[in-house]
Amino acid sequence: ECLSGVCVDRVCCNRVCDGVCERCDAVSGPAGTCHLAAAGTDPDDECSAAPDACVTDSCSGTTAACALRPSGSDCGPCRTCDASGVCVDDDTEHAACPACQQCSGGVCVVQPAGEDLKQECDAEPGCGTGGCNGLGACQLVAEGGDCGVCRRCDGAGACVASATDHGDCGFCEKCAGGGCVMQARTEDLKDECAPEAGCGSGFCNGGGACDLAVSGADCGTCRSCDGAGRCWPNATDHGDCPVCQKCVAGACAVQTSSEDLKDECNPDPGCGTGSCDGGGACAFTTAGTYCGLCAACDASGRCNQALADDSACGVIDCDGRDSTATCSNYQDLTSNRCEGVGNCKDANTSDCTVASPYSSSTICRDNAGADNCDRDEYCTGSATSCPADDFTWSSGQICSGGTAGTLVTLATGRSNVTATDRTNCRDHCDTIASVTCCLTEGIPAIPPYVPNPMVYCLPYTGATSLASNTTYDYWSALCR
Repeated sequence: ECLSGVCVDRVCCNRVCDGVCERCDAVSGPAGTCHLAAAGTDPDDECSAAPDACVTDSCSGTTAACALRPSGSDCGPCRTCDASGVCVDDDTEHAACPACQQCSGGVCVVQPAGEDLKQECDAEPGCGTGGCNGLGACQLVAEGGDCGVCRRCDGAGACVASATDHGDCGFCEKCAGGGCVMQARTEDLKDECAPEAGCGSGFCNGGGACDLAVSGADCGTCRSCDGAGRCWPNATDHGDCPVCQKCVAGACAVQTSSEDLKDECNPDPGCGTGSCDGGGACAFTTAGTYCGLCAACDASGRCNQALADDSACGVIDCDGRDSTATCSNYQDLTSNRCEGVGNCKDANTSDCTVASPYSSSTICRDNAGADNCDRDEYCTGSATSCPADDFTWSSGQICSGGTAGTLVTLATGRSNVTATDRTNCRDHCDTIASVTCCLTEGIPAIPPYVPNPMVYCLPYTGATSLASNTTYDYWSALCR
């Protein structure tokens, strides 16, 4: 039971104890006696001040009140606490206002253009004025504004590197990494290199200039480059024109008959004038025109056509090829005397091809000597060759003075065989040493009886006579 009749903080208190920051329990003083809460505490959560209040969130410990915030503390836009804890207007507290606004009469108003009381508009050079714009914002250069070589404003006051602002750089240079560098050989990012056709690639050269053709470079028929990318008429570039034409005012025209500006008409001697003909061709002589020994011109001014004959060769002697052995009497050449360009045929060589036969009284194979088993052959008078070797002798002749390998027929038929034939042959074989006499008949009478047409040969014996062999009708002597 509480005699005072005042129960506070669950204790019987000596008096009413309901002021701010008062307690009657033993938390911060003697229990049962109303006393102030300790500084820095707020047992009853009475000092949870609003942001615009000038008290703190704890008791003062010296008065029945919450502790005051220091004088000058912000208690709202354009307001501060005074020493007595009252929130009053303060036109110097611009920081509480939005950008480019200031305090005036306890409220935020827009700052005039050019002012920046709070130092908010510190833009990088080239990206702002450093003041407000009079509309509640900083006076900034719009995004993309130029703020230096290869640099652009970002719209927020910063000057950042640009990879596309190549116009700030020199000729055939570009932006890279916030600075200028040479463009590559395949680049022309600023369209600086626009040469006429044939006078450049249309790109930079990688060294800070355009890739251009050198002065004099060909850029068309009768036209050449000037080294600066332009293509101009060239009055001396005749090589672009057809044969016997020249450059005139940037086009091809026919050369006169006294000109050969490109040294195109260089005929061999005798095959042209060495100049143009005034009609767009070289003045060459007609094909077939004589131009030297055994030679004639072609249609292109060359002396390269072979003639069949040339009187300059004279009479070509062929007597040195005459031969009675072949019955050939060669004729001297008086026509068809050429053998290729610049060459006559050679005397007494295979170039001599025309021969007449020797007469039939001319011996072409002389087998002189009565003892020879062969006889002379004569030309026929109609052929340029000696007849085949003839070993046949007329009936009654004998082979005497034997020559190896020569066969002489003494009789050509049974009816022509005479006793004299047989005797002569017999005597011949008996009297000449080292002779084998071969006797033939239908069937020989002497062994080994080899049938006709084989022969049976008897060797020479010196003492053996063939007189007993008179029955043979065909006699031959093979002299070996």
